[in-house]
Amino acid sequence: MFTELVGLVAVIVSIELIAQIVIMATTRKRDNHGRETTSTNRIRELRYQAGEMSPETLADAVGVTRQKINAVERAKDSPSLEVAFRIADTFGVPIDEVFQHGT
Repeated sequence: MFTELVGLVAVIVSIELIAQIVIMATTRKRDNHGRETTSTNRIRELRYQAGEMSPETLADAVGVTRQKINAVERAKDSPSLEVAFRIADTFGVPIDEVFQHGT
């Protein structure tokens, strides 16, 4: 019984760690000066923390399509500044807790 419980706890911890690693989408691009820049976002993590909010629900709250949310979440597209602020407002966090950008 104890061994089964320990195994179950290990599986749960592993799933949580994998979720945290996979949740943050990252993209690397070159800026106008040829420097590589990195952009990341925590949209999936924030949706998960918000009761596993669906992309459709977030899209409705923000006023964009589900496809746009999916593209931004996977770092395949960048949101406008207005949409980025609306996403942050929806989760009740500052914009820099949703999106990070660096070189």
